[in-house]
Amino acid sequence: MKDIIIFVNNFKKGFNVEETEKLFTQGNCYHFAIILHNIFRFTEIVHDNIDNHFMVRYEGIYYDITGIVEGVVDDKISTITELENEDPLYFSRLMRDCAYLKTK
Repeated sequence: MKDIIIFVNNFKKGFNVEETEKLFTQGNCYHFAIILHNIFRFTEIVHDNIDNHFMVRYEGIYYDITGIVEGVVDDKISTITELENEDPLYFSRLMRDCAYLKTK
């Protein structure tokens, strides 16, 4: 969606783009997913189980601080609820490490 891309690009304005992208792809991706989800409520926060990366999904397209995320393997994506139900121990560790805040 064009509005998400515009927001992401505006979010990075005035900052060092490389460092900002590094900040939100190497340890704070969940926090940026929360930001996107809170602004674009129609999105869903998801987790890439291969890359251990949070992002949002809308109409089958994935977004993070870099914009559209390419190369996502759909069957390796989980929602927060799926993660919690499938492997509660992994979920609790993941949420602990990501400073999980409820978004509901």
